[in-house]
Amino acid sequence: MAGKDGSHVPITNTNTLRLILTVLLLQSILTLVRARAVESVETAAAHMPLCPAHVSEDDDPKMKTLINTLPLELLNPPKIDDDKHLFEGDIVMDGQEWHYLERDNSSATTRKAIKNVARLWPVDATSGWPTIHYVMTYSVLDPLKVRDAMDVWEKSTCVKFVKISDGIHTRPFIKVKSGSGCYSFVGNMRSNAQVISLGQGCYNLGTILHELGHVLGLYHEQSRADRNDYIGINFTNVQSNMEKNFLKEKTKHYGVEYDFTSIMHYHSTAFSKNGRSTIVTKDPTKQIYLGQRSSLTFRDVNVVNQMYSC
Repeated sequence: MAGKDGSHVPITNTNTLRLILTVLLLQSILTLVRARAVESVETAAAHMPLCPAHVSEDDDPKMKTLINTLPLELLNPPKIDDDKHLFEGDIVMDGQEWHYLERDNSSATTRKAIKNVARLWPVDATSGWPTIHYVMTYSVLDPLKVRDAMDVWEKSTCVKFVKISDGIHTRPFIKVKSGSGCYSFVGNMRSNAQVISLGQGCYNLGTILHELGHVLGLYHEQSRADRNDYIGINFTNVQSNMEKNFLKEKTKHYGVEYDFTSIMHYHSTAFSKNGRSTIVTKDPTKQIYLGQRSSLTFRDVNVVNQMYSC
């Protein structure tokens, strides 16, 4: 402490010294708390799902409400380019399919856009197994996690994922990249460089398993033609202009029973405008199982094995 003449005067008041030390300690603690808070926010943002299709029932309620009530264009983009749109949050549709969807959107009970619902990947002449060739671009943030998810599907089904180098190929293949969201086409579009996008927030195993499920040919479970026997859709809680995300597909379920725990099922408040349930199970005890993103279920695997005659 400085005296009136500018000389240094020792602090002799014990209480004053304690006060100064306390203030310095509190400032240090506050700085640390703020740093951890920023780190926590950044960590949460890095792992935040970019689309209502990928929110789990186990996720933080505030995050679920935020993701479900934000306009979809702030999460996954509603339109990828002039000829590709996103349907149900994470399914890529080409211009023709989107045209049929818009035309048939007068009723939220059925959809007729996709006739070839399987779009199976071909059997490789060398291995004899249904095979999906893929290119992993340098933009992918966690290629090991993507490969882990592919391994999970491989161990449970007869479908194989084979990595190829980037370049010109005559056979259909998928290109895994880090785009502006988490999305994929359904099945084999029979074109080169079919994109599966895994952007920021998509790198948890369940989300990647879900997107690879679309690649294999799976739609969302709650879109099954027989879904009304198991669930109801509360359209009064659905965001405006999002009703089409709950249309039923004319899909084939290969005799496999409805799966409330499917990796492909929406959670109960998907596309909600008020945080309340948009999907309600007919059996109340099943409500808590909707939207899990932890692992494949027996029925997820069974459907794919039936599709590909494993």
